[in-house]
Amino acid sequence: MTHHVVATPAGDTYALSGARRYRAEAVGSTDPAEQNFGYQMITRYAPDGTPTATALFGQPRPDGSASAIAEGEDVNVAVLPDGTVAVSSTPGSTHLISSDLSRVLASWPLPWG
Repeated sequence: MTHHVVATPAGDTYALSGARRYRAEAVGSTDPAEQNFGYQMITRYAPDGTPTATALFGQPRPDGSASAIAEGEDVNVAVLPDGTVAVSSTPGSTHLISSDLSRVLASWPLPWG
């Protein structure tokens, strides 16, 4: 499901989407193929509509370490004048991502609570 889309003056477009799977019988499963999941992603599209990059966030990495950007509620994306992508979410977290979606430049997370 796509939640938010923004375009740059140069014609690049960033779409914020989410994907979830919930299966009641998967609760407590240790098999990754059976587990429930929820991811959020930002996809960058070139002016011609071709996808050029995608960044996933909101769930632990395959090695088990935490995502640099925690999943949040009411997530929004914006592109700053220098091309940096800003992601904000409730309860007040903000993250800056490089325009090519390859790295988190800065992060100000606020814990749920």
